[in-house]
Formats: sequence, C-alpha cells, structure tokens
Amino acid sequence: MKEFDRFWQAYPKRNGKKVGKNECGVWFAKFKPPTDMVDRMVSWLEIDSRNRVKSKDFYASLPDPIRFLKRVMWEDDIEPIRAAGSVSDICKTEGCPNKWVSNGLCGECLKIERGY
Repeated sequence: MKEFDRFWQAYPKRNGKKVGKNECGVWFAKFKPPTDMVDRMVSWLEIDSRNRVKSKDFYASLPDPIRFLKRVMWEDDIEPIRAAGSVSDICKTEGCPNKWVSNGLCGECLKIERGY
C-alpha cells in the first residue's frame, strides 16, 4: 500500500467526514516521507484515537489532516489516558482539574498552548 494511502486510511473522520485529501496528497508528493515516518504518523493516530475513545471529557478535536502534516503533530508526545484518581492524571496547568491527554495537558490547555 502506498504511504499516502496508509496515512489517509489511518486518519480518523472529523465530524463524520474527511477533508483535504488532495492537499495531503500534494504534501506527500512534495516531501515524500519515508516509511518509518509514516509508521510514526499511523502509530500516533492509533494512540490518539484510543485516547479519544477512553476520555469522555476530551473535547479538543484533531485538526484537519493537512494541519496535522504541516504541524508535524506525530512528533508530539502523546500519553495514554489512565483512570481518574491519580495525581498524574491531572493537567499540569496550574489550577486546571482536567485529565491530561498530550504533553501533560488537557485538551483545552493544549489548544491554548498551540494557539488554536
């Protein structure tokens, strides 16, 4: 399977649909990511998808696929959601009681940190 097809198949639908297939195809044609990079992308998306299923209060949505590619999001740290109750499950932002999701931040604090 071509690398782009692997990425496109792994990228989850957003609001019931996927957008930007042509733009992502152009990005793949321009940068020609190696197989190991696409492996990391697909792995990151799988972990993120599992986290979204486990976390009822995770409301920060994954951006469109082209933004994912341009922001190199697969290089971001992502940690699994654990059951509530331990101190490590709390967002590291002072005063925020939400569960952490990625880089130690909850969805809302992550959006603020990334500027969207």
